[in-house]
Amino acid sequence: MTETQQAPQFWSCGGGTQSCAIGVLICEGRLPKPDFAGIADTGHEMPTTWQYFDAVLKPKLAAVGVEIVRIKMQDWATPRGRQIMPTS
Repeated sequence: MTETQQAPQFWSCGGGTQSCAIGVLICEGRLPKPDFAGIADTGHEMPTTWQYFDAVLKPKLAAVGVEIVRIKMQDWATPRGRQIMPTS
């Protein structure tokens, strides 16, 4: 990477109030759009977290060109929590 190139920006959304506020600021153009966005699904979230994510946050971000990817723990970790590479 040269001095004029910027590193890609990744937004790690936590799914809570502050992350949703960041999402609103991105949608309003008050924060720059990240190059990549993800949210970790640990399997321990409240169902309302995913209901809000699917019904509000994900579509609003998509409308401004930001794809946010839900990263499920079972795709990346063994039952003991060790990281593995996905098989697909």
